[in-house]
Amino acid sequence: MFIRPNWRDPEPYKSSLVNDFASNKTVWEFLRRNPEYQADSKKFLAEVYEWCFNNPKDLQETFEYFDCPSKLSIMLTAYEEICSERHEYWLTYFNDKWLIPSNLLPDDDSGFDVFISLIDAYGFHDAGAEERFKPVFFGKVEGPLVLILVDLSTPLETLLQMVEGKIRELREAGIKQGTVKPNVARVLSNRIYIEQLRILDAIAAGATVSEIGEVLSPGEINDAESKQRDKRIKAAYQAALKMQNKGYLNLLNADKFEAIYKFNDM
Repeated sequence: MFIRPNWRDPEPYKSSLVNDFASNKTVWEFLRRNPEYQADSKKFLAEVYEWCFNNPKDLQETFEYFDCPSKLSIMLTAYEEICSERHEYWLTYFNDKWLIPSNLLPDDDSGFDVFISLIDAYGFHDAGAEERFKPVFFGKVEGPLVLILVDLSTPLETLLQMVEGKIRELREAGIKQGTVKPNVARVLSNRIYIEQLRILDAIAAGATVSEIGEVLSPGEINDAESKQRDKRIKAAYQAALKMQNKGYLNLLNADKFEAIYKFNDM
């Protein structure tokens, strides 16, 4: 199962979250730390292990299809192919409870790929996305995605200021017209999320609040009277728990994901 990094060392966290897919990785790092999600994964694996133990012949036949198989991949593949109904049950279970289209195991370091695949599958970042952008005529905004024509010969700084002003204007118009629903989810910097993950791992390792503060913020004020640093660490821990308990969906735009699942249930 998932082995937490050494919370005292910031490097594993930085290398995990500071990249092109930072939001997707951040989501996965919080989800895989959720104790209830880990428990669900253990239940799923226990069923797979029990079935494989009772069906060694089916396991051996599946093994023949692999060139360089791992034991777990053989078991999961055999279970998926032969126990398709139970496998579908678990997919639905993880879908409904955790809003992910897979029964990912917490120790899968590339688990964040499923969020990228899901976004691509439903056209959030697909190659034909430009067709969904509506040109703005007479100030009327038809949806949240608009097409703005720009003159690329304009100096970059000037161009960015012009576009930013236009976007603000169109957003306000769309909200007033009811065609744009403002996303109020607050996305913080990677630095904040990294600290939250380290605090989660530190608490799981048995570290005290004072000990965590000394490692993460050694120069921060924490006098005996105010305990300012301790209070901030405690608040960050509570925020981390919320992120762990589906708060991570704010990074993926939960409204879009919920709409997808409602559509799939029709």
